[in-house]
Amino acid sequence: MNIRAAQMRRFNKNMNNRLVEQSAQDVHAHFPEIASQYTDEALKEAIRAAMDRAYGYQLVRDRQVRSFVLLTFSVSSRFDFYPPFLGILSSPYIHNSVKLDVLFRSATPAEWQAAALLDEDVAQPEPVEQKEAAWK
Repeated sequence: MNIRAAQMRRFNKNMNNRLVEQSAQDVHAHFPEIASQYTDEALKEAIRAAMDRAYGYQLVRDRQVRSFVLLTFSVSSRFDFYPPFLGILSSPYIHNSVKLDVLFRSATPAEWQAAALLDEDVAQPEPVEQKEAAWK
């Protein structure tokens, strides 16, 4: 049985959409105050952007990708740009299947706090009320 490229793209798109939906449910369940700052589509777009970065670090298992997405909401949307974390995630010497495990085991509370500060110079999403008012 041969799987054509078009079939594979369609399958991957469906899998990504499923993962986006699951991640959105995760964000709503674990961080309702943060989730409420986004429209549904803006939340999914932020999740897709985080997923793209996770894939860039060769994190491909659903659990890894969903964990990465949750970190972008719980720590910082740019937590992975913190140099020690970036070193772990982009290391060719750490197997992809354990990169997040190594990150969780090695990161100190001070490093998590420093990574959280990466969002301070980035504009936060507008409250939903303002976005809805702008559409009228």
